[in-house]
Amino acid sequence: DLRFSLTRNKRFPTLDELYGSGINKGNPNLKPPIATIAQLDWENKTPNGKFTATLFYQKEKDKIISDQNYQWQNMGRSKQQGLELSYEYNAGRTSFWCNYTYLDAWDLTNDMPLIPAYRTAPPKHMLKAGVTVKGKNGFTYDAEFFYWGKRYTNVRTLKQETWFDENGNIYEVTTPTSLSAAPIFNIRIAKQLPGGRTLSLSIENLFDKQWQEMVFYPREGRWVKFSFSQKF
Repeated sequence: DLRFSLTRNKRFPTLDELYGSGINKGNPNLKPPIATIAQLDWENKTPNGKFTATLFYQKEKDKIISDQNYQWQNMGRSKQQGLELSYEYNAGRTSFWCNYTYLDAWDLTNDMPLIPAYRTAPPKHMLKAGVTVKGKNGFTYDAEFFYWGKRYTNVRTLKQETWFDENGNIYEVTTPTSLSAAPIFNIRIAKQLPGGRTLSLSIENLFDKQWQEMVFYPREGRWVKFSFSQKF
């Protein structure tokens, strides 16, 4: 199947963008962003799986972004274009899925990578994949892999900054020009019990990768999660 769409969208700022939420400061003077989006989709189904490919292009005016002071602002013009590929496969007790995205996001007004929020650009390359095996006696085994490519920040050279914490203490930080790539592995084992109950044990970030999804916000290292669920 082959599909093509061309749309022009106008959205109004959210309440969080107008009045603030968390660390982000609101801006009641925001304009509605206007975007033109072109998208081409192709899908191919087989007896055991499905493959899809999407080409997309978006040009936007007055995009809402968070500046270095964490306040929502309208920016000038931006574009986002790229490719997304996904594949699903099921055979017997085994299922597999994979998704790859290439994204070229650019701030046309300032001629630099697009920084939509938290002073960090989205990665150009992103890969997600997983496999599930249904074992005997109600056991299920899962493995997942996530890869985020290098992400640029909103500075072009290393920058020394002075910060104040909530107690008024002063400390110096260095803002990097980019964040390194992050490959993350997760594993999980689950046991289906009678009566709609499920026990599961998972290890997130199996190899204890130290990484940041957004600058100055480090993510968790290796951690173990045990859960119990009941369906009614």
